[in-house]
This record gives sequence, structure tokens and C-alpha cells, in this order.
Amino acid sequence: MNTVESTLHIGVDEAGRGPVLGDLVVGLVVLNNQQYVYLKNLGIRDSKELTPIQREYFVNSIYENSIIVHTTYLPPLVIDLNRLNRLLAKTFVSSINIALTILRKFFDENTIVKIYTDEVTGYSDSIKAMINRKIFGNIDIVVEPKADKKYTVVSAASIVAKYYRDRNLYLSKKIYGNFGSGYPSDQRTRLWIVENYNIYRDPPVIIRRSWSTLSVLAPKWYSSVKHGKSILNYLER
Repeated sequence: MNTVESTLHIGVDEAGRGPVLGDLVVGLVVLNNQQYVYLKNLGIRDSKELTPIQREYFVNSIYENSIIVHTTYLPPLVIDLNRLNRLLAKTFVSSINIALTILRKFFDENTIVKIYTDEVTGYSDSIKAMINRKIFGNIDIVVEPKADKKYTVVSAASIVAKYYRDRNLYLSKKIYGNFGSGYPSDQRTRLWIVENYNIYRDPPVIIRRSWSTLSVLAPKWYSSVKHGKSILNYLER
């Protein structure tokens, strides 16, 4: 069996971990060796180093030159009701195991599979342990900081995640107005929260109510209820 032809690369990354507004999006990309080399030579790199126009160009190239492209959306409600790092680790693993199951239908069990993800603080070993190694006989797992800067397949996943998060924010602004970047440090975002807090009893669904930013700017919207509590508990004020 040709090792080059029988090697698959799986990359996973997220976009939107820090903002107080919007979904967190996890992207997964699967490449064979030829696709990996092609995208690397094309200039694929960490999404944070690219402009929106560059990300749109690259995301089209990624779709055209990948075996699998997959996204998972984690809305504010889900984020608020879970420990973020654990939620992120479980989503990484779930995405990877789904991809492995699909790939096994088309590739031999002896196919070499290389999996790369960014570090999730406190869960790096758990990610490795929860990935189903029984699907393929030869799986190598790399979990390390700044993987999106080191591995083209993770860079591709970061571009996909960032592209779709930004697209969702664009559509949300059509409904809720200009709220800026959604980051707590953004003055436009902070002003938008205060303006809406002074008008509406209930927060827009795009707000992450467990973020401490709200305890200062919109205290009645702030909810520290999380970690397995029911949705009804969360919604009570």
C-alpha cells in the first residue's frame, strides 16, 4: 500500500471562544496528502492572519480540495450551561469520531490517520483518550498549543470555523443592529449591550449570559447558573 496515498489528515479548531455575543463554531477538515500539500502551497494559514476576503477565497478552495468539511455550532445557551473547556473538548472529540466513522466506509482499516487539534486547557489527555482508535489501526493524535499556526489542516479548520461564525454575526446584525465584534473589550459591543438592556426586559438570544461582562453592564441579564442546571433554572430571573 502506498503510504502517501493512504494517509489522512484531520484538523479541528474553533472560532468565537472569547466573545460575549454569538455562537462558538467548531470546524473540522479532512485532507489526503495531496490535498494537504496543495492547500499548504496555496498559502492556507491561521484564520486570524487573514482578511475576510482572504478567508472567503480560502474557504472555497478548502471545500474544493477536501474529503470532509464539517462545522458544529454551539449557541450561547449551550455555552452558558456547560463548562466551556469540557464542552469544547467533547465537541472536538465528537466531530473527530463522526469523521472517522464516515471515513472507515471508504478507506481501509490500515489507513494512516493523523489527527491534529489545538490545546484545550485541562483536557488534552482526555481528548486523546476519548477518540475512538478502534476504527482505524494506525492513528496518531497531536494536541498542542497554536496548532492552527503549525499544521495546514488545522489552519483550514480554523478558516472554516471563523468564516461561518463571521457569516452568522453578519446575519445577526441584520436583526439586532451593529453590535461590533462581539468581544467584551469592544466599546461598540459594550454600548450595544447597555442600550438594549435599557430597552428590553429579556436579553437577545445571541448574548452569553454567563459572561462576567454582563454582571457589570446588564446585571439583571447576568446568570452564573450553569454546569448541568436545567434550562428553566437558567431562564429564571
